Amino acid sequence: MILRQTRFKKTQLMMEAVKALQDEQQNLRREKTQVEEEMAAMKSDQNLNDNHHSHALELESNPHANDYTPHFQEAMLHLF
Repeated sequence: MILRQTRFKKTQLMMEAVKALQDEQQNLRREKTQVEEEMAAMKSDQNLNDNHHSHALELESNPHANDYTPHFQEAMLHLF
């Protein structure tokens, strides 16, 4: 009888430990997903800032950058 109670208690403790580890694993997965989303948002913001910065530098170095006319339009203008 004592052996049965001891086994039951051991099994109960092991199941509690497994449950705690499963909960921790689930929390870590959530945290990982959240960090990945934050990193993606930061990368997206950085790309937007980089594009804006490079466009500003382009305008600064070439004030006529906005005056760009596509090649086919230039060719059509030369025909007339």
